[in-house]
Amino acid sequence: MDTPELEARSRPQICGEEDRVAQAMAAEGPFYGGTAAAGEFAGLRSAFAIALHMHQPLIPAGAGGGAHEAAVISNLQFMFEHPEVQDAHNAPVFLHCYSRMGQLIPQLLGEGHQPRVMLDYSGCLLHGLRQMGRTDAIDSLRGLTRDPGCRQCVEWLGTAWGHAVAPSTPPDDFRLHVRAWQHEFAATFGYDALSRVRGFSPPEMALPNHPDVAYEFVRTLRDCGYRWVLVQEHTVEAAMPGPDEQRLLGLGPAEPCLILNRRSWSGGAVQPSAIRRTAARQAGAAVA
Repeated sequence: MDTPELEARSRPQICGEEDRVAQAMAAEGPFYGGTAAAGEFAGLRSAFAIALHMHQPLIPAGAGGGAHEAAVISNLQFMFEHPEVQDAHNAPVFLHCYSRMGQLIPQLLGEGHQPRVMLDYSGCLLHGLRQMGRTDAIDSLRGLTRDPGCRQCVEWLGTAWGHAVAPSTPPDDFRLHVRAWQHEFAATFGYDALSRVRGFSPPEMALPNHPDVAYEFVRTLRDCGYRWVLVQEHTVEAAMPGPDEQRLLGLGPAEPCLILNRRSWSGGAVQPSAIRRTAARQAGAAVA
């Protein structure tokens, strides 16, 4: 049964359904939009899109005698339970913010508009809302994944379950965070909804610089079924060739190169160079 039970629970859903998750992410498209989507975008020369990132960490501040014994709860729950702490007055505003898109999108559609938005909710936040018993917020968002009209307006983005930053997280651990988020999302909204999540939003928009870590980052996203990744604008920039690149690649001084990140080992052997430049016009295939 694809419909999840939205009961409050103390433990997150982060593993155990690997086969179902893999099956959902192996589904063939089309993933986005309705029948008019192609016509709407065919004539565009430029576009602006918004992606909303929502997150609340889990903290050891629940029932218990101290930090080592305290239950792990959402920081949002702590704010509700401790109005005396700084900024706790924002808790109702935050909660309203997390559910607001489930109200705005149907309203805008009803007024004849065609809104578009991308949503990035961390696994910690989704679990925290369920653990708190705030299924009203989850219910508000569920229509965005099920109503055909709303689905063409909202694209959910995958992310890491615990807001793990890729450059400083061991690649094997980061892969577990990515899979854990897919489990949490499927347990909240269903596997059909998960099958349409094909974009990935890295926590803190952080991409690894080290070639080996960058390679594993991309491999994790590919293995987990993602097709594109959200990056900051300065992440993609032209690499202009120096004298040696111009001579070896037959490039002019104003013709950009494409920098290819490769892992520093392959087939049991250390590679001579983990970063290689090639002519951008010659690099049409993905690097594995």
